[in-house]
Amino acid sequence: MVRSRRNVAGINDKFYTLRSEAAETDRMLDDVRQLINAAQCRKQHRHLYQQYQKLPPKKQADFYERHRPELAQYEQTVKLLGPLEESGRKWTLRQLKDAYRQLEKQRFFEEYEMRNMKGTVRRIELVKHAYIDDQKKTVRKEREAEERS
Repeated sequence: MVRSRRNVAGINDKFYTLRSEAAETDRMLDDVRQLINAAQCRKQHRHLYQQYQKLPPKKQADFYERHRPELAQYEQTVKLLGPLEESGRKWTLRQLKDAYRQLEKQRFFEEYEMRNMKGTVRRIELVKHAYIDDQKKTVRKEREAEERS
């Protein structure tokens, strides 16, 4: 009986450790998803921003007003991706997507392992409850036998 309690406690410890790892993986997935969206946006609006920069200053204001949403979005993505690129590593869109797929696989395996652990705990708990019920029945039978004697 003590052994099953240790097993359940050990599995619960592993489960909560794995759950915190899964939460971290989810945060990383969100970060990479955000970077992918930013990289796609930058790629989509780069030509427009280059046109804007080539214009003389007098025409830039008018051009910016006509294309305000796209240029503002491009500038936002540059702010988001800037620190990443300044760190010395340039990530291509393909590399970001590959990293995202790897994180998805890792998350799947974490989820799979957590489900297995839950099943193991359930089975151990069932055995434990069956053992306790059996012990109660045995005690009742012994009491009834004593009362009859």
